[in-house]
Amino acid sequence: MTETIRIVDEGIYKYRSYSIIGNGRISYVCIAPYGAFSPKAYSTIEEAMAAIDEDIASV
Repeated sequence: MTETIRIVDEGIYKYRSYSIIGNGRISYVCIAPYGAFSPKAYSTIEEAMAAIDEDIASV
């Protein structure tokens, strides 16, 4: 199944039930549906999406 990113508001995105917050100037962080924050900031949306995919795969 191919998941797409959805824009919720300026600087707020949804991907696979996770939130991605930020922009290219200040970086992006991910928030899991269970409340955990990403351990680092990501330079691009694609890096944040890859981190979400890895988090889901690790379960």
